[in-house]
Amino acid sequence: MESTPTPPNAVLLGSFPDQGVLDRHTLGFSVYASSAKRRKVVVAETGLVELTAQSLDDCPVKYAVAVRRKGEDTLTVVPAEAFRFSTVVKSQKDFQSALIGSKNLSARDSLGEAFGTAKRRQAIRSIARNQVNANALQSVQGFLSKKLDETAVSAPTPESLKALADVNRPIPPFDMQAESPADVYKIQDIVPDAYLKLLNVKRFATVKSKEELKQLIGGPEEFFWVTERIFLHLQTGRPDESYLKRLLFLNLMVELFKTRKFKDYTTRPFQEVREYLLAQFTTIKWDGKINKIGMPERLKDKLLGYLMCLALILEDYQLNIDHFTKEIALKATAVDRIARELGCKIETRSINGVLRRMAVLSVPLKFPEVRKIRK
Repeated sequence: MESTPTPPNAVLLGSFPDQGVLDRHTLGFSVYASSAKRRKVVVAETGLVELTAQSLDDCPVKYAVAVRRKGEDTLTVVPAEAFRFSTVVKSQKDFQSALIGSKNLSARDSLGEAFGTAKRRQAIRSIARNQVNANALQSVQGFLSKKLDETAVSAPTPESLKALADVNRPIPPFDMQAESPADVYKIQDIVPDAYLKLLNVKRFATVKSKEELKQLIGGPEEFFWVTERIFLHLQTGRPDESYLKRLLFLNLMVELFKTRKFKDYTTRPFQEVREYLLAQFTTIKWDGKINKIGMPERLKDKLLGYLMCLALILEDYQLNIDHFTKEIALKATAVDRIARELGCKIETRSINGVLRRMAVLSVPLKFPEVRKIRK
């Protein structure tokens, strides 16, 4: 709206409320119109009141006013716009309705605190605690805006999220740039040389039966996958000690994976190597009486990833996971998941006329997207 001068011949016809104390003849009126000049507003005021009126667009009749000028002895009839004025007392206008509502609410809450039920008093206090202090927010507006800008700048990119997911995979360190499966994982990251040297396999050379071999390996139950490979390798007449030690290390890992009594685990042969594996894949917590050894799901997945990676290397990066799954008493879905975490593809092949599922490591290395990081 903008103030517009009233043309000399313009006539405005107003209807006023009954105000006995108001001398309308002493008022000065201002006329405002929209830019399109389709709507007009007339305003006048005194120290106590304001009078406002809008043009009556829906007025059913048209008005005209006759203006007589005595000096010119003329009578002019001009159209007149009709306005209906309303009066607003300034003291009431300054008292905003929002404040009235706030006062009423305060009075109601006071009555509720004094005479209300326990449930009503609790509701009043809950509302009061949850109210937002607008002034306090205004004071920290700049700080919040700055922090939001900093957060937006430091928001992780898809590349950084993928790198973080790769770091948290339950598998040994890997080389994404490897050009062959043999270069993806280093055997030393799974079987440290220092602990490999502690495994004495010279006694295996005199083994005549699988039962005798089982007694030398030790453990509450036999891991046939390892026992069979050790026994067949010994039959060649020229056993490779490094290969035998890695198979034995794998056997100790599987035994730890299947054990439920961790304290008994270290009382069997090859104690130093067993203690190393226990330190790598278990946690110790004080329960108020004793140190309790446990294996959370995250570390159990890691142990499974490491032992499967070792088996994959020993099998020339093509592992028959049907046999392996049965040996470690796991569901096929769990073994498949870890195999894919290692970067393997699951393929079905015919072996001696029987269909077998194979985990095959191939390059370039590709990992599945991580949906959830287990804790």
